[in-house]
Amino acid sequence: MNPYLDGDSKFNSVPKEVVTSAANDFKRAINLHPRFQPAYHSLAGIMGIKEAQESDREFMTQGEKFFPQDAMIQLGLATLDYREKAVGPARERLARVLEWEPRPDQTTMGYARRLSEAWERDDFESRLTQLMEKRSFDEALALIDSALPKISSVMERLELGRRREIILVQTQLEEVQDMLEDGRWVEAKPILEKMLASEVNPAAKRQAAQWLDSIRRMQERAERRASERR
Repeated sequence: MNPYLDGDSKFNSVPKEVVTSAANDFKRAINLHPRFQPAYHSLAGIMGIKEAQESDREFMTQGEKFFPQDAMIQLGLATLDYREKAVGPARERLARVLEWEPRPDQTTMGYARRLSEAWERDDFESRLTQLMEKRSFDEALALIDSALPKISSVMERLELGRRREIILVQTQLEEVQDMLEDGRWVEAKPILEKMLASEVNPAAKRQAAQWLDSIRRMQERAERRASERR
């Protein structure tokens, strides 16, 4: 039995245990034939989806030593760096592959671009989370607006657009709360009525309804007091 071919046949399967089994087959092939480049190449290609193993770095470093011009091995090492939080070195390796001359094969370049996009999404999500935790909603909206034109996937654009609407509603709720605290409930009322009639999330609608009810009671009290003074 050829361990490399056995591992390669399992590569297209999604379950983690299957990917781990494929990785182990590639490693066995390398142990049998340390200069068998396809095994290093394929092992590097699944570094991003397999569970971490202590021997991963050892195999990839050995592959780089034997085949320093194998772009996929460089991507495997970049993935390991990124997984180990060495983001700077990971990005440097990835950048070198993307600028490599002569260009790597189409499959390797496609994988490199997907890695780049995935890491950009990680950066975006991390930044957006930080802004939301700080309640910097205007900055969060600006971040999303800058990201939307770069997204080619229709589903991803729709999802990000949905998240933008949630943040926008949160911004409006914060503004309304400030108005109510300042006693500007006349200004707040039309905003809340519009929110209640729109397709915002149920939690926001409940909050809008509660505040509208409070405004209604304040209006009724004000009208009673005005009537009593006549």
